[in-house]
Parts: sequence; C-alpha cells; structure tokens
Amino acid sequence: MKLLAATFCAFTLVFGLIGVASAQINQKKSMSDANQAAKFNAQLGVAYLQRGDVSLAQEKIERALTQNANDADVQTAAGLLYSRVGEMDKAEKHYQAAVKADPRDPNRVNNYAVFLCQRGGFEKGQSLLEEVAKNPRYATPEVAWTNAGVCALSADDADRAERDFKQAVALKPTYPDALLQLIVLNYSRGDLLNARGHLTRFLSIATPTADALLLGVKIERAAGDPMAAADYEKRLRKMFPDSPQVGQLEEGGSQ
Repeated sequence: MKLLAATFCAFTLVFGLIGVASAQINQKKSMSDANQAAKFNAQLGVAYLQRGDVSLAQEKIERALTQNANDADVQTAAGLLYSRVGEMDKAEKHYQAAVKADPRDPNRVNNYAVFLCQRGGFEKGQSLLEEVAKNPRYATPEVAWTNAGVCALSADDADRAERDFKQAVALKPTYPDALLQLIVLNYSRGDLLNARGHLTRFLSIATPTADALLLGVKIERAAGDPMAAADYEKRLRKMFPDSPQVGQLEEGGSQ
C-alpha cells in the first residue's frame, strides 16, 4: 500500500493525500490484526501448556512474540513457557517485560512475584506480593496475601506465612485456599484445635477436596478421635477412590 501511495503522489497531491490516508488506515488495521493474532496465539500457547503440550505451546507463543512483543499478555505467556522449560533467566526477562508493558496492572506484578518465589527470590517476591495485596487496583487481595504466605513457607518463615494467610482470611473469610493453607500450617505445628476449626470452616464453604479430607484423617488421629478419623477416611475413599491421597492411607502415610 505504501508503494501505491507513492504512485498516486506522482499524479496529483489530492490523490496522494487520499493514498497516504488509505495507507495509514490499512497499516493501522494490519497492526490491529497482528496484535489480535498475537493475543490469540499467546492464549493458545497457554492452553497448550496447561494440556502439557510444550512443543506446540512454544510454537504459538514464539509466533505471538514475533507478532507483537510489546503486548503484556504475550510477554506473560512467554514467561510461563520459559519457566516451564527451565530457562529461568529468559523467563524472568519476559515477566519483567510484561510488567514494563503494563505497569498499572498489579496482576503482572503478582505473576512476576510468584515466579520469583518459585525461583528462590523469597524476600523480593514477598515484598512485591504485599504491594500487590495493598494495591486498590488489585481485585483479589486475598490471593496476593495467600501467595505471599506460600512464599514465606518456602522460605521457612512459618510465622510470616501464618500472618499472611490470616490477612487473606480476614479480607475474605470464605477464601478456601487460605483456609487450607492454615489447616496445613496449624497441623504441622501440632495446633490441632485451630487446625480442626479451619477445616470445619473450609468444609462448610467449599467442596471437599482429597487433600482436605486426608488432613481431616491426620488431624483426628493425632487428636485421638478414631471415630472422627474413620468418618473422614470413609468420605475420602467414597469421593476420591483412585486418588493418591487414598494411596497414602493404604501406605500408612496418614499417620
């Protein structure tokens, strides 16, 4: 189209202006189409990653990068990809690029912070997650507080983890992920009373999971209540008969 515009200019200024305007419109449309294609390929790539098809995911995400490397979603998808294949330095650059491309979106910072925690950058990761949790633009601060707690646990800081999980529950008492983390933390500390309380609340607001029911077995056995433990075990076997958690019962892993 640029060549056509130049040709029009040779004949008359008026047609030249029309040709330039047409070229700009088509160029913008072409850029828009490329941006949409980039987002679509990034979404496809993430879907393939979730399915475990890393090769196809890489093909789609790398294509998205060639179509629009300035898109935050594309950069986030690339971060996920390279993290999955173990190219951690490359992954970090893409997460940083996603934050730079869309600095007002705290979701980008949350993703980057979680990556840092997974990589062992606990202090920076926790600091960023706390910033996200306090950011009024972030719609689900309970998620960021829970992520911060998991990061603290990875750093062997159980006290900080408990504080963060409690922050999450204070903001949203029905948030199951934070409750489940508190159950695990209390049980590991031998605080069976609070572990029981959080488990009761969890089961009252969330669909029972195999992990939660196995925790119930462990807590009640530790508390010396074989009848309650048997009830949790019965539910676990009935609802999740082929689960690894039932396998742990068979192996005596619930002791």
